[in-house]
Amino acid sequence: MTIVRFFSMIIIGILTSFFIFPVGFVGLPESLNTKQIMAVLGIVFFVFNSVADRSFGLKRSTLLSAALAIIFSLWCFFCVTINHTNDYAYATYIRSFIIWLSSAYCLVCVMKAEHGRVSISLLIRYLLFVSVVQCLLAVLIDNISAIRLLVWNVFTLSQRAVEGGRLYGIGASLDSGGIRFATTLLLTSHFIVNDTSVKDSKVKLASYLLCFLFVSVIGSTISRTTLIGMALGLVYIAGNYGYTKYMLLTKTQIRFWGILLLILAIVSVYSIHFYSSSAVFREYVRFAFESFFNYFEKGTFSSNSTDILMNMWIWPSDSDGWIYGYGNFDNWYYHTDIGYCRFTMYCGLVGVFLFSIFFIYNAYAIKDKYIGGKVLSLMLLVVVFVIWIKVSTDIFQFFALLFLINGDFEQEDDSEEDHVTMIFE
Repeated sequence: MTIVRFFSMIIIGILTSFFIFPVGFVGLPESLNTKQIMAVLGIVFFVFNSVADRSFGLKRSTLLSAALAIIFSLWCFFCVTINHTNDYAYATYIRSFIIWLSSAYCLVCVMKAEHGRVSISLLIRYLLFVSVVQCLLAVLIDNISAIRLLVWNVFTLSQRAVEGGRLYGIGASLDSGGIRFATTLLLTSHFIVNDTSVKDSKVKLASYLLCFLFVSVIGSTISRTTLIGMALGLVYIAGNYGYTKYMLLTKTQIRFWGILLLILAIVSVYSIHFYSSSAVFREYVRFAFESFFNYFEKGTFSSNSTDILMNMWIWPSDSDGWIYGYGNFDNWYYHTDIGYCRFTMYCGLVGVFLFSIFFIYNAYAIKDKYIGGKVLSLMLLVVVFVIWIKVSTDIFQFFALLFLINGDFEQEDDSEEDHVTMIFE
């Protein structure tokens, strides 16, 4: 690997972080972040490629997804209008859709310029690398004041994270960071299960499992929402490596479980040591796995955040509210974080249904694009609907990337009936 190629990959890693964990810069308008800057570049790249290729380079599935986003936005606009409010949080969701898609286009174009072909394996390696670095940065920021001051002087960070005593990275904080860690962990489990080069190499398998566990622990210290991805990822991995025919393990399964047990044994020994000797590490672990500590110490599987969440369930008080909500979403109007409640109060059950259809279609659109795509799309849907129990956000940025990169079945993916035209060929 040449020095130029190495630094090119570092730059792509930084851009990946700026996309997945958008962040602003000190001295620039607070409303301007890296996602928006990349979106502008993405539009420029798209226009250039469209003119150069004399074609409109988007897949039909992407356009259908955009149509569903428009329908959802129009319904939310109707809800805001009929309720005489001025809260356009999701009435402008199509704008968010375009920004995420354009910034994803920018990232994929840069990856393509360096690597030629952008596969799901390549994308996941970058996502995992960024997640590991963000977790390392979170620990360094928390423990080294010089690094903390440098980050504060360059980037605009969430005051809630900075003042709340929580770990945070550069743009990676609170529930939004946890959701992205969770989705990355799920994609990593897909990579471990389906990538042949990983399954056939002990070193690669061990490396990715270590990264998976590292992001699971430190990511959960940043936001316990990360545990959703860890749990689903472990289920995904165990379901594939645990299946046996006639109760006989294959060579690949024996290698996997041997490596995993060895890693868990080593990690457990070191974790016990640091838990006993380091107050900082003990605080990290107790916060990340508070529910488990409460279960073994108090007999209740609960945490401070789940206790608060249990008192946040609130629903419309009349039939009109159930149908089209009350048109209020921003500024924590109903004092609840729960996604299902906030969406229902904002745009009614019709809005929740339309938003759900939007994500169901996104998952459906990628199910045949990748090896193991059916399971991956189902797991991504589970992430979407589970996180709405906790917060009102989504993971469309990951679907945007999965729409734009190359599929595992090039011939099938590039058929005329599935595309309007295609730039990434």
